[in-house]
Amino acid sequence: MDLKELELEKFEPIALLGVLKGMRKEIDLLGGCLKLCSLKLEILNYFKENRMDQFFKIYDDEEGAKKSEWRNYGKR
Repeated sequence: MDLKELELEKFEPIALLGVLKGMRKEIDLLGGCLKLCSLKLEILNYFKENRMDQFFKIYDDEEGAKKSEWRNYGKR
């Protein structure tokens, strides 16, 4: 999910996190993988401070996310 175009300033980090956790749960049930990219520094820092970067794989840009094989999902 490329978050570059979203106006995340409108969301509190905790609200955004709740939405992403719900999405991740559904995607996991379907056998997929949620990869985040282009996070603004404030959101990225919040994720790291709250150890949420352990649950979400975060990339600098969409290209890096597409090339990754996190959890071997790229091999399916």
